[in-house]
Amino acid sequence: MGNLCYKDNSSDYSLLNENKTNNIDNMQALINKLTIGVKNLEDDVKSLENDNTRLKKINQTLLSRVVEQRE
Repeated sequence: MGNLCYKDNSSDYSLLNENKTNNIDNMQALINKLTIGVKNLEDDVKSLENDNTRLKKINQTLLSRVVEQRE
């Protein structure tokens, strides 16, 4: 009778550890994707800053030409 009440949970613990490992792997993969995404955003920001600087110079040049034409 005692054996009928005994439950072997070793497979449950094995599954639990496997799930933890999978969760850790999934989190690491997500962190890697987010890191790449952040790097891409940083590159985009730098590119936009460069474009903004270039456009400011063009705008200043055009404003200078307008002022010269008015004089």
